[in-house]
Amino acid sequence: MIAVAIQLALAVIPALATADLAAALAGAPAAGVLQHGWRHANRSQCKKSEYPSGLSASVAAAEIAAGRDCLAALFGSRAQRVFVPPWNRIAPELLAVVAASGIAAVSTIASPTKPGNSTDQPTGLGVIDVHVDLTDWKGGRRFIGTA
Repeated sequence: MIAVAIQLALAVIPALATADLAAALAGAPAAGVLQHGWRHANRSQCKKSEYPSGLSASVAAAEIAAGRDCLAALFGSRAQRVFVPPWNRIAPELLAVVAASGIAAVSTIASPTKPGNSTDQPTGLGVIDVHVDLTDWKGGRRFIGTA
């Protein structure tokens, strides 16, 4: 048998995160915490997005900073400087706000924010896209199973 070390990262909604979650993760040292927006609230009239085009940069900056601070207070060094926008969508013009908020990378699925795919990609903002999603979103929003 081959031993493989896998680090798990959970996308946590800062406004809903609790001390109970932090306590539950205390026994899982390989579990990191990523910032999943602020409240997971849809602000778009089209495809769901908490950070759509037209959202004020100052509103986005305040929420992202508050979320970063909240997760750092609850999870300490386990809180990674990675922003996971709800529904995997963020307006390209808000990426500079993300970078200025002390976030090191953005993680989405098939991101338009990949370096080379967007002229709005701020220098120094990395892209770490999702590799595995364990939820069957269209089939009842359940765990996809071990197979």
